[in-house]
Amino acid sequence: MGPATGIATQVRTGRRRATDIVAAALEAAEQTHDDLNAFTLIDTSGAMHRAEAVDLMVDAGHDPGPLAGVPVALKDIIDDAGMPTTCGGSFPAPLAENSATAVRRLGAAGAVIIGRTGLHEFAFGFTSENPWFGPVRNPWDIRTSPGGSSGGSAVAVAAGIVPIGIGTDTGGSGRVPAAMCGVFGLKVTHGRIPLSGVFPLAASLDTVGPIARSVDDLTATYLAMAGDDASDPWSQ
Repeated sequence: MGPATGIATQVRTGRRRATDIVAAALEAAEQTHDDLNAFTLIDTSGAMHRAEAVDLMVDAGHDPGPLAGVPVALKDIIDDAGMPTTCGGSFPAPLAENSATAVRRLGAAGAVIIGRTGLHEFAFGFTSENPWFGPVRNPWDIRTSPGGSSGGSAVAVAAGIVPIGIGTDTGGSGRVPAAMCGVFGLKVTHGRIPLSGVFPLAASLDTVGPIARSVDDLTATYLAMAGDDASDPWSQ
């Protein structure tokens, strides 16, 4: 899977189809699942439906956005409408009624979420060794930890399943797994990316941020999600 910025350029100009790119990401997610356990849920039908919508926009002469057709892996602590938000816990997971602001903005930018990624239970830890979903494994050596708590998102990026993973970072939950998996993670200024629809660990410190294989991809994803949100009291 190439860089997000390159994928988006190719999809926006009609040189590649979002459906082909997303299908490849979904296949990679399924094929690596037994070894890496990066995902708690792979949303095949939903992802393909969203990819088809991107292609239809291009066919109609419209611009789907700066992340057009880019497959994204979303930490399973961030709401995505119609999907269960398990937070890595054992409690029955409710289906989210609404998507988090960050998720809605990713969709508006043309990104396609392919699934929900594994994490340390309730984001409270640094190993992503989850007692309910099993351990997330480092793609460089599956005997080792990918770090946490956003381990699944970092693994999905490092393994080449997706170019962009979305994690959260309170005290290192995005930066630690990014470092341990050899990719880039960004803890944004608190309040720059809205927290509406994100399960809180410590709201005065929590942030949502991208994980990627390049700074360019981090930048593009950050810009798509950042900005004031009236529903979030921490938002700037």
